[in-house]
Amino acid sequence: MSADCRTTISDVAEVLMGQSPPSSACSENGDGIPFIQGNAEFNARYPRPRLRCSAPARIAEAGDLLLSVRAPVGELNQAYETTVIGRGLAALRFSLSDRDFAWHAVAWSAPDLDRVAQGSTFVAVGRKDVENLAIPWHGSGNHAIARALDTVDEKIANCEAAIVKLRLVRAGLLHDLLTLGLDENGQLRDPTAHPEQFQESPVGQIPRDWCCQTLEETAVWFSGGTPSRSEASFWSGNIPFLTPKDMKAFDLTDTSEHVSEQAISAGAHLMPEDTVFLVVRGMILAHTFPVCFSRKAVAFNQDIKAVRGRKGMSNLFLAHWFAANSALFLRMTKEATHGTKKLDLSDLYRVHIGQPNTDEQDAIVECIQSFDAGLDIQVNEHAKLCDVKSGLLSDLLIGRVRVPESLLTEKVRA
Repeated sequence: MSADCRTTISDVAEVLMGQSPPSSACSENGDGIPFIQGNAEFNARYPRPRLRCSAPARIAEAGDLLLSVRAPVGELNQAYETTVIGRGLAALRFSLSDRDFAWHAVAWSAPDLDRVAQGSTFVAVGRKDVENLAIPWHGSGNHAIARALDTVDEKIANCEAAIVKLRLVRAGLLHDLLTLGLDENGQLRDPTAHPEQFQESPVGQIPRDWCCQTLEETAVWFSGGTPSRSEASFWSGNIPFLTPKDMKAFDLTDTSEHVSEQAISAGAHLMPEDTVFLVVRGMILAHTFPVCFSRKAVAFNQDIKAVRGRKGMSNLFLAHWFAANSALFLRMTKEATHGTKKLDLSDLYRVHIGQPNTDEQDAIVECIQSFDAGLDIQVNEHAKLCDVKSGLLSDLLIGRVRVPESLLTEKVRA
């Protein structure tokens, strides 16, 4: 970036360092002005203050940029209203005409503060560090750049909102499909309009032609193991070796480690394609219950159980059912060694599952996959927009390219 495209914050904005008000003047239900001590209440752009303060020491005005000056240094929000700010924040007051551009310029430059952050107890920066932070600045060109970047940001926000909505709809759809099922016309059954189509079971009402069995009865369970690390030949093959850290998505695409056929011969367990894998032990169980479905043969370690449906039970239907009921299985976890958790397998095996016939299982899976395909389109579009924003942000702020006319005239998609 050329020197004439940069300036320091102190040249174009007023910097107000936060100050902590008396604790007696702050409460969740009291009178006063919204109060933020640091970045704990930051959101995508505007914070959500939890406290109010009746004796403010330092006030940010609506529109001021709020910069985190204590660890983590450099996070940014914008005041939505008059807000009291504590020592963890600085308010950057730009002119009204420069605020939109300043949001992008400071966000792009704020990571540079990490290199100057000081503090023996925690990382922090002071007033001079903030005032001397160099940011892009194009004078009369700021407005056009801000408009272009705001256009992309709006598209990203719309895409994110669509993804959130679709995921909420998916959760409800998944619950209905796995409890009500689909009739011969491919429609969800209605227990209110047609109660005669349902029966009582250990899991509540299920369609009358479904059977209800325990997981021990409806599936076969397999334990994993880790080949000896001292045998180099075991770890030089091309067979995927699954560990909990690899289970980041429902559809398993790859693993970080691979083993050889010698490792399988020495006792490592190899499961065929279309197998369900569940994490049953580890620290990850403190907050989530990973489930994945592998479409290729995979070996797996001792923290995982492999599951395959018995006759009449689709493995993919079973995988979706496990994923939909993850909250139930998390409640079955117990403390293990070294702060890890483990799933109580005796409780797990006694859990009941409603099982449709194979044709209905296939129809339910197809419905889920069709919905997921639409969701994937939105997720991919979001990733594409973020890539566009990243490249555009650098190019426009540095001044490498001019603002594309299409971004200034194009109507933002809803």
